[in-house]
Amino acid sequence: MTSIMEFKEFLEKRIYPKYGPQPKRFKNWNKRALRDVYVEFFKPHYTHLCNNPEFRKYLQEIEHNLFEAS
Repeated sequence: MTSIMEFKEFLEKRIYPKYGPQPKRFKNWNKRALRDVYVEFFKPHYTHLCNNPEFRKYLQEIEHNLFEAS
């Protein structure tokens, strides 16, 4: 499992330089920044949980909201 420190380090090195600091609410962040966080961090670190049907449904919902919804 990935630690909070790894996530913070990822944000500081890969996301903040590109998009600026995270606002207080994730939903107010640039959609492109959220896509990058998902594709570059969450999906690679948590794909092993895809055997869980609940988690798979959750990932599908995230992908739909980030990539298909306008």
